[in-house]
Amino acid sequence: MINRLVVIIILAAGVSLVMGYAYTTFAYFPKLAHDRDLSQSLVGLTIGLNSLPFMIFSIASPFLMKKFGRKKFLVLPLLICALSIMTFACLDFIEDSNTFFWVAMISRLFNGAGMSTYTTACYSYASILYKENTQKGMGIIKASLGIGPIVSLVVSSFIFKWFGFFTTFATISVGLLINTLAIAIFVKEIKDEKSSTNATDIVSKRSFKSLYIFADARIFGTVINVFFAMTLIDSLAPLMADRLDEFGIPEYLKGLTFLLSNIPFTLTSLLLHIFAKEIRTKRIISCIGWILLGIAFLFIGPSKTLGFPNKLFMVFIGFPLFGASYACLIVTSIPIMQGCAADYDTVNEEYKQVTLYFSGLFNLAYGTGTFIGPLISTRIEEPLGFQRFAEIISLSAFICLIIYILLISLPRSLKVKKHIIKANFKESSLNIYKDDEESETQETISTQLLRSPAKA
Repeated sequence: MINRLVVIIILAAGVSLVMGYAYTTFAYFPKLAHDRDLSQSLVGLTIGLNSLPFMIFSIASPFLMKKFGRKKFLVLPLLICALSIMTFACLDFIEDSNTFFWVAMISRLFNGAGMSTYTTACYSYASILYKENTQKGMGIIKASLGIGPIVSLVVSSFIFKWFGFFTTFATISVGLLINTLAIAIFVKEIKDEKSSTNATDIVSKRSFKSLYIFADARIFGTVINVFFAMTLIDSLAPLMADRLDEFGIPEYLKGLTFLLSNIPFTLTSLLLHIFAKEIRTKRIISCIGWILLGIAFLFIGPSKTLGFPNKLFMVFIGFPLFGASYACLIVTSIPIMQGCAADYDTVNEEYKQVTLYFSGLFNLAYGTGTFIGPLISTRIEEPLGFQRFAEIISLSAFICLIIYILLISLPRSLKVKKHIIKANFKESSLNIYKDDEESETQETISTQLLRSPAKA
């Protein structure tokens, strides 16, 4: 049987490639779109549009995987991503602005559907492979979120300079096709077990079907935190390439410039998975993430109100802070939800199903934010300018920090508390019953052993 580390690396490679495609799009698509007479608002819409199916499939895919298994939802979505990216690459040959816009929209829609389903399955699969140490499995997948863009941006800078737009994105597509084949060959199916009929499982089943767990303020607060974080973080996506144009950065070097945020993101992600073990620590890190994000946008602007000079070196200071804040806000989110769900362990909901619920919930919040962020950013930036836009996002980050602290400070709902007490009581009763049965069995065996020599 193939080593689970090899399996997780194969899955992480797929995540790296789709994330690499996302950042390569941020770097090179806006200029091509402007050459085809697309407005800044339409560029933002096209970039954010893949998040619409991302949201829909985040809700649907956990239930579909539960029925049909995870492997199909690893192979097929990645194949869809590969084909949609190849279609996206062909935009280089389309001169008509209307055709360009609609082909870009369709390819982004299919890519969003594939990406959502694949990443949901990946998070779930990693949690199951490393059930005894979820942090390790999730750490490898999360690290690929940073490693993929780093590799893609470095390689794409040279490919774009020498061969252009089509070859840059076609290379990513071919990489995904190879990765899809590797998953089809080496990754085995993991199926959900049928629920047993004991009382503990019945309580558990009602727990999740009634969505009691999502009434937990701590889990709900984490989901809202991911939504706000991705709204603000992805607001930069359609604007940064044009902003670098103002500083005279050549087209082929834009990808390398984005590394100033991706490298800190990857390093911070690895450090968090090594040192951030406690739920309390992870929440503090999320708060630090909001502070870093607010400060980062003041430098990226740079801020007019604070009198920062409108120079490129200020942006270069802001980028590493931006990458580190991204890691602090996003990387800890699923582990926080899983840690909060530890209170429900006595309910004994099948672990494989729980991982799907949390993966889908995370992707739903993530996708909603990445859809709204680019849409609102272009609306704010066009009338006010980039520097004022960055100040508004910075202020929003500090407001989100206050909202997050309030949400995680809320007590769990009484309904959830009563439910846990009820579940604990039922499980205790079952355990007492089992203990009585075991003790009676032991007594019977001991009596028979004592009598057996006499018979001999």
